[in-house]
Amino acid sequence: AWLGGLVGLAVLLRGPGRALDQGRAVARFSGIAGGLVLVVAVTGVVLGWRVVGSAQALLTTTYGRLLLVKVALVLLVVAVAAWNRFALLPRLRAAGEPAARGRLRRTVLVEVVVLLAVVGVTGVLVGQHPRPLDGAPGGDVTVEDEEPQAEPPPRPAPRRDTEQLLEAPLGSGAVTVSVSPATRGMNVLEVRVLDADGEPTDGAGPPRLEWDLPGSDVEPPVATLVSLAPGVHAGRVHLLLPGTWEVQVLLPVEDGGEESVTLEVDVG
Repeated sequence: AWLGGLVGLAVLLRGPGRALDQGRAVARFSGIAGGLVLVVAVTGVVLGWRVVGSAQALLTTTYGRLLLVKVALVLLVVAVAAWNRFALLPRLRAAGEPAARGRLRRTVLVEVVVLLAVVGVTGVLVGQHPRPLDGAPGGDVTVEDEEPQAEPPPRPAPRRDTEQLLEAPLGSGAVTVSVSPATRGMNVLEVRVLDADGEPTDGAGPPRLEWDLPGSDVEPPVATLVSLAPGVHAGRVHLLLPGTWEVQVLLPVEDGGEESVTLEVDVG
């Protein structure tokens, strides 16, 4: 509504309408946009804190730094909007100055451009881990940035007290699933597929995960896994609600079918 309204204002201010009518339209939108900005600020602070989790992560992860860039861009738009509302608009409504209208049109276009930059930064944010992973340089890592390794890395110790490590037999071997921090919100996953000797194996293909919260009508989240090494896969999943989630691990087999096992994850 904020961005779309600004585009509409930019088109309106380019037209031949009376300056007084254009000033009324800008004033009405300014009042509505003020409420929208307040809602965005409150929900953004709450959601940002829940996702990032700490001031350290805000400063030491790519996700946190991009979030700070996004906030700075939004504050820039708010500053330009305040200038429009309290400096240019009174001059336009009082005397219909052509210079004031032209300057107002240009500053509205600046707001549109900066908000488009905000959308672009948001698009980059979704590809980043919101929380630092132990052992990563600077406490920062993304699944997409991981380079395939010739040998599977050793299973690290639990990163947090709330991390859950689940294991179950699957086919002729077994599968382990690590979920961290096992709380509502974004979680980091690690899936290992093991052969009969307990060694990681690719088998007939990478595993798939299907999530479900029994007794709830919440839409099942999608978790896309990326291969880090033979038999070792990582990804993220956004669990919206606390409770006992069921994760079904489906593993392709040579005949084209799938073997599966269902594990339970307690999400706080």
